[in-house]
Amino acid sequence: MAALSEKTLNKFGEPVEHVVVWEGRRSGLDLINLLTLGTVLVPTFVLLCVIIGSWGVWVRPIDLVMMAIGALFGGFGITVGYHRLFTHTSFRTKPWVKIVLGILGGITMQGPILFWCSCHRAHHQHSDREGDPHSPHLHGNSFWGKVRGLIHAHFGWIAFSGSYRYNAKRVRDLYEDPVIRWLDDRYLLWVFLGLALPALIGWLWSGTVEGAVLGFIWGGLARVAFMQHTTWSVNSFGHMFGSKPFETNDESRNNRFLAILGLGEGWHNNHHAFPQSARHGIQPNQPDLSFTLIRALAKFGCAWDLRDVSEKQMEQKLKAGVTPV
Repeated sequence: MAALSEKTLNKFGEPVEHVVVWEGRRSGLDLINLLTLGTVLVPTFVLLCVIIGSWGVWVRPIDLVMMAIGALFGGFGITVGYHRLFTHTSFRTKPWVKIVLGILGGITMQGPILFWCSCHRAHHQHSDREGDPHSPHLHGNSFWGKVRGLIHAHFGWIAFSGSYRYNAKRVRDLYEDPVIRWLDDRYLLWVFLGLALPALIGWLWSGTVEGAVLGFIWGGLARVAFMQHTTWSVNSFGHMFGSKPFETNDESRNNRFLAILGLGEGWHNNHHAFPQSARHGIQPNQPDLSFTLIRALAKFGCAWDLRDVSEKQMEQKLKAGVTPV
């Protein structure tokens, strides 16, 4: 299918011709392709190298603590910030909360806010059909077709998409928010801080260059790799493995393992059934740490207008004879 061209906006709000990369193909690799591919593969490669070749030699408790804390806070930046707040407007909040969540989302190296939200809105608009940027179901039904689809949905779509360009029409509301635009324009700064701060902490902790390098590797690159693959697993495995209690026009699944790992994002069929809901774990036995954080913000007056799912709405979409677990 040929790439589609349409009028979109650059960061100054000026109309430009734009290629919607997930609705067509670009041939060849240019510098932007390589940079994008690097942000996807380098952290994962580094993580594998240090685990396989240096476990017990090049790892300290402080490094794992930095990795865990950074992954938790960065994870909330994606799940609560990029996803539920910016993409779906599942709740409203104060400007300073937007800034904190936007910066935390930026340190995950998953792309600027407008790009991320535009892609995710396209995913919901065309879920598991042509136009979905990361469906695992568009490469045929053979074994290798399913493998190709899984790889595409997991990281291939972003590694070879060409750039962080986005469909501005889908995120015009976000672009008009000066706080979000300010965060988006400084994405590379947040990426730098997400890598530099662990290195600085590692140096301050040990007083050595080796400590700084270890902080950079574990608190920086390894953390990024873990967070990226967690998000991508929802895109890929979350559309192939798990339960589907609700009627949706796609193959989204509820997956408890991904829900725990992804701070509640693994209740993916719930989310596709009720995309505006701030709560993804809509049953008492479905843990959702992201919604727990949103409720805590609401308790302290920092979040309001939380969108939720009623029992009647659940009953209307629930498959006959299926328990929503």
